Amino acid sequence: MAFSWTACHAALRPHRAAVHDYAESKSDRKSTGLLRSALKGSPKGSNLTAISLANRLKDLGITHEPEIRRIVDIMTNPNSLYGTKSGRQPVNPYARKVSVSEVDQVVGYLTEEVGFSNTSVQQLVQSFPQILCYSVDERLRLLVDYLVESVGIPQDDVRAILLKRPTLFGLQKGQLEQMLGFLLNNGTPMEDIIAMLETSL
Repeated sequence: MAFSWTACHAALRPHRAAVHDYAESKSDRKSTGLLRSALKGSPKGSNLTAISLANRLKDLGITHEPEIRRIVDIMTNPNSLYGTKSGRQPVNPYARKVSVSEVDQVVGYLTEEVGFSNTSVQQLVQSFPQILCYSVDERLRLLVDYLVESVGIPQDDVRAILLKRPTLFGLQKGQLEQMLGFLLNNGTPMEDIIAMLETSL
């Protein structure tokens, strides 16, 4: 039988997938083990930070331990091995030792000023943990105010948009201005802008 590269590649494909899956699961186990050690270790240094954040997440209604480990790791580890709920590796340049008071500021802003319910905040945090690393004054408020005051989207609709696409919180105000500027300048109807924010922009 003549040698065939196509047949060779086809035969090797399942083995490559198995090797990739093993490497990926090994990385996940390593990340999980490191964070589990922090949560169960002696309460000092980074361990104390992890424990404090875990307790605060429980206050938000997030009680499943693997989910808490995932969120804390994405918040505090720039090299987090956890993917987001969509399965993609998160990029969080703001990952650092986040304090509980910083979390309180973000949660307070989302509930008291933007009007999210506690259940909605829990959903936002689980979908996009990076939000707890952002500054209220330098990022979150600027973005929400721009959508409400400059673009003219009612705040109820802004909440609905951000709940459907919390990754929009990852944009700087200037990035959002560039994305929406063309639409606004060309008279795009508000309902179309809202639909694009919810799905594609």
